[in-house]
Amino acid sequence: MSPSTNSLGPLRPSSLSIYRTYKRETSTVIGWLTSFEKTADNSKDDQNPILRELTVRQIADRARKAASIGIRPPKDIEAAFKMVIMNRSRLTKHYKSLSSSS
Repeated sequence: MSPSTNSLGPLRPSSLSIYRTYKRETSTVIGWLTSFEKTADNSKDDQNPILRELTVRQIADRARKAASIGIRPPKDIEAAFKMVIMNRSRLTKHYKSLSSSS
């Protein structure tokens, strides 16, 4: 049986929950950044913006653009962004501990 490309690796149940929260909140933030961009560009495209893959650089560029013109995210987006950062840090520590124990 070959490993799945979607395999999360050796995650404990608590880490798996953190991973899922991280992915969900990341989608929330990206959705806002993409909707902000579409509003700014007066785009009429109604396609789901989350389905399009964005690179980290593209995400950062959109965040910088919003900040440069003074657009603050709504409170729920700020909360999601904080969760993304916190959970990304937790997952990074988890994977670093795996590589140092091998």
